[in-house]
Amino acid sequence: MKRSKLSIGLVTSFIAAMGLTACGSTVTSNDKNVVSFKDYDGNEVGIITNSIYEEYKNSSAGISKFYDAIMEVLIRYEFETADTTKFAKTYEQIKLEAERRVEDKKTEASSNADNNGTSYSTEWEAILEGEGVETEDELLEKYIYAGEKEEIEDWYLKENLETLKAEYLGVDGTGAKVASKVSARLPYHIRHILVKVSSGATNFYNGTVSADEAKNLAAVAKALVDGKDTFGQIAYYYSEDTGSAALYGDLGIMDTSTSFVNEFKLGIYAYDAILSGRTENATIEAGLGITPDVKAELAGGLSYVPYEAIKELGNVKDVTDDDGIRVNGGNENYYPRNILWNKYLNHHNPFVITNNVRNPNDLNGETTSVDVTITEAAAGKTGFRYVPGVCATTNQKVLTDEAGRVLIGVRSEHGIHLMVMQKSIYDFDATTNGISLNDYYTTYTPADAQYPNVNVPTYVTYLSNASQSVLNERATKVKDTIKSFDSTYGYRLYNYFLDQYKLTFNGDLGEEISNYIAAQQEYNIWTNEKDMAKAWRTYLELLDVQEANRTTERLIPEVCAIKFRDAYNSKGELYDADFKEGGQCYYAN
Repeated sequence: MKRSKLSIGLVTSFIAAMGLTACGSTVTSNDKNVVSFKDYDGNEVGIITNSIYEEYKNSSAGISKFYDAIMEVLIRYEFETADTTKFAKTYEQIKLEAERRVEDKKTEASSNADNNGTSYSTEWEAILEGEGVETEDELLEKYIYAGEKEEIEDWYLKENLETLKAEYLGVDGTGAKVASKVSARLPYHIRHILVKVSSGATNFYNGTVSADEAKNLAAVAKALVDGKDTFGQIAYYYSEDTGSAALYGDLGIMDTSTSFVNEFKLGIYAYDAILSGRTENATIEAGLGITPDVKAELAGGLSYVPYEAIKELGNVKDVTDDDGIRVNGGNENYYPRNILWNKYLNHHNPFVITNNVRNPNDLNGETTSVDVTITEAAAGKTGFRYVPGVCATTNQKVLTDEAGRVLIGVRSEHGIHLMVMQKSIYDFDATTNGISLNDYYTTYTPADAQYPNVNVPTYVTYLSNASQSVLNERATKVKDTIKSFDSTYGYRLYNYFLDQYKLTFNGDLGEEISNYIAAQQEYNIWTNEKDMAKAWRTYLELLDVQEANRTTERLIPEVCAIKFRDAYNSKGELYDADFKEGGQCYYAN
């Protein structure tokens, strides 16, 4: 199993460098140093010699391997020589953890041998090969190095947290773009309630829902309108996403790298950046991948679903008329619940739930008429509220949570999501939501002196009455998110070491590494932009197909749901002309 020494970070060079730092000798007595650094005593230490450089510079991954080798030597040197209080773990602790990992791998090899009918040595060799090493000692060194690297990365994060957080957020407290060489993530804190629907997501005009699904949709909407519980409590009791339901609907931090379904993720973006009436922000729109073409295609794409229609969905869950007759031979497409489902909810663009009166004659049921009996929600209650920019008139109201946040509905392959933006990226200053983005995504808990002195919840304290352990977990979640958002995070450490140790290069290797890093950063930005553009293209194509399918010729008129119960008389005679042959509700149509 012959492997390049570069595959494990030039361990040979590392051993030479670490072994000679005290006396300041070069790696060899007769070889030229291509890369060297100054140790804490001011001595020059060689990292990569000319002979090694010449051997590997033309390899397919030459520059990246040299970069990895340099980083390994510097990280190990930093850990060996730094003040012991600088890092949370000592070398002895890291080594002990690494030794345990090696033992775990040995146990895995033994188990694999028993399961596969092979020998222990065969399975152990396979594990070593998978880890990119040749011996047990090399595996141990690899794990030790990984532990040391993690400690230094955590230290660097702590030292540069505010800068990294600003780059992660992407906009400052004024909404201006934060300078960075990497893509910002523009986070949202999202809650939702999921009502599952088994109907295929691409049955745009002829989907079906069961009686229980219709009942559940109506029950959730009624609970939100009644305003007896908070959104979180309703999510806890009703949401069929059991993971988030246990957290009162909390889905955590959603950013541009989060792999939620397009209807959910892009539905939030479309509503917030285009359909909600917010003031435009070019930085945010660009970061969310919203080009002028995307904006033009989505303009006017917000649907207004009358609560009255969802309420009726629960009332007509049954499939027979008042006399127990299955109208239209029991054709399920003509069940009232399915007619209402297809007309009002079976579409993938964002919608809000309003106090509008149903309009049976309109394709989408939208109307400017409102139900005046539905009043504004009381303070601290879920219910209907007037929301500028979303409501057409002051009489029109939309369903909100107890804090007045609009419930944004979408239909995905999983069912109906009713979503709330607990914190929008547009709430970048403290005036819009009582707390700035920077303070909202704090990495501290109220037990820490550094915790923001605010009177509104942060991401950490969003769950009221949470234990200290839960608060710690949420603070750590923010910290880990900030640390991992930059896939080129290691390059920041490289630049730190470059200055810290006065790294010097003979020849053009230093410039080549700098160019390599710049190219990787540019590639990652391009990849992020490409991925967002692809997601928008896929989503918009779905909406185009949806629009082509949802026509008056295909959607069954709502009047068929209204007349369904009385289509036959008490004698079982079909007397409504709309249900007779040639009528608009006749099943053969």
